Amino acid sequence: ETRASQVVFSWNVGSGIGSIVYDGLSTSDDRWYRIFASRQSSNGALRVQLSNAKDDADSVTGSSPPGYTILDVDSDDPLYLGGVPLEKQADLAAVTIINFA
Repeated sequence: ETRASQVVFSWNVGSGIGSIVYDGLSTSDDRWYRIFASRQSSNGALRVQLSNAKDDADSVTGSSPPGYTILDVDSDDPLYLGGVPLEKQADLAAVTIINFA
């Protein structure tokens, strides 16, 4: 997602939210960007660069609180990327939902 023209990568696999803000570039300039986000265990990495850049930009890293490290999803479980639909938020009372409005 983007907040204040900065790319943000957030995840939560059960032990709390991990979040990384890439503040090296402002993305509110009508240009195309490549965004690379990865998570392994409780550690995440985020890299943002102009789509026509020839060299890789440096990654920013972060981690979530210790505890759970695996996102365990069954084949019949819904998985939402980018947000939870409003009509489904009531079903997730045990889950923390963050609205970045």
